[in-house]
Amino acid sequence: MIFLCALDLYAQENIQTASSDGSPAEEKSETKKNIIPEYEHILDSSSRLHLFTYKDENLEHFAVHNSNKSSGRSLIQHTGRKTKRFFYDDQLKLFCVELWNIEKKVADSSLEKITYYFYTTDIAKTKYSKRDFSIEVKEIALKDNKLFQFFYDVSGLLIEKNEYSIMGVDEKHKIEVSDKYREIPFSLRREYSFFYKYDSAGQIVSEEEIHNEYRTESALRVNKTTTRKNIYEYLDSNCPPVTTFYENNILRMKTIYSSEKDYVQNIYFDSNNYVKVQFKDGRKISEVFYIDGKAYEQ
Repeated sequence: MIFLCALDLYAQENIQTASSDGSPAEEKSETKKNIIPEYEHILDSSSRLHLFTYKDENLEHFAVHNSNKSSGRSLIQHTGRKTKRFFYDDQLKLFCVELWNIEKKVADSSLEKITYYFYTTDIAKTKYSKRDFSIEVKEIALKDNKLFQFFYDVSGLLIEKNEYSIMGVDEKHKIEVSDKYREIPFSLRREYSFFYKYDSAGQIVSEEEIHNEYRTESALRVNKTTTRKNIYEYLDSNCPPVTTFYENNILRMKTIYSSEKDYVQNIYFDSNNYVKVQFKDGRKISEVFYIDGKAYEQ
């Protein structure tokens, strides 16, 4: 309900701004009038919010109901042909979001994406208990047969992301999701994994990408794995961090900044051969090749 309250405050704020100089609101320009949002709400018999309509550039409808998935509540947001359903448990924790594409005929409407939220307080005794995370999010893209998995720490920072292909899905075998287990009854093939680490100030210090390649579109066994990793060192608060890039654990590039637009970039071919490129005000001013320790200026 915080979001709905925010919309209400936003509407009031704009109305007050329209006459903040003491002049009547109707004397303002048409442009000023047009940015004032229109809204209305309907309360149920218990004086609880049931329907909220918000009109600015687009018309949006919000409806609040008892959830059919839990003992909590659900919120429906409808804009154009897109409808989102938010499901909350009895403690008002968000645990599911559905994205629907609505057509003129009900039979033509379809569920495009479904997202589940898992909290460590709820799954502390499961196989995930060894993971150092606070929230796990599973996003299932039914149209693309993809599953995206996200892990967040207690500060809300993303620490891991995985991308899977959902295998064995065709026109006869549609993806079905179990509300009880929030799992899909198909094989998953991991395509990408991303890992992130942060310092005590919340600044990212490393990010790693792992890409799994397969021989065929239907293969489940990994044929080749490629890794890419960036390491960040924050030496000067007035400069971007020193960035070191590795490919398959081999040093490939290091960028050292002396200011926002002044930096030196070393590009490595192997441990003995590299090129040193210097930039001033964002423009390259020199390029020196080092082969077996000897410098050759370009």
